[in-house]
Amino acid sequence: MVDDGRSLIDSSDVSADSRDFRQNLDSMELHWQNVVQQAIQQRSVIDSRLQLWQDYKQLLDQLSQTLDEVNRSMHENPLTPSDREKAKHLLDLYHVGGLINRPRVVSLEISP
Repeated sequence: MVDDGRSLIDSSDVSADSRDFRQNLDSMELHWQNVVQQAIQQRSVIDSRLQLWQDYKQLLDQLSQTLDEVNRSMHENPLTPSDREKAKHLLDLYHVGGLINRPRVVSLEISP
């Protein structure tokens, strides 16, 4: 479009306002260059956001698979306390019970 305008000026079909017309063409060309540059930048932003979304979806799928595997594993092999853990808990309860039932010594100070 800008080139068509320039060829009109060169062929002298537009002679009276050729200077103003040329300035308008130059302005239009600059405007279109800016539009194209902005479109390229926007495409780059969109492409990077699409890549981020695809990465997010991939990580989400991996997390979901891992959680499913852990869930299956927990149901197949339920956790039960070992005999050692049971003995430790019983000993802890014994000590707590001894602390609760221990007689307390109360001292009173009487001031003269």
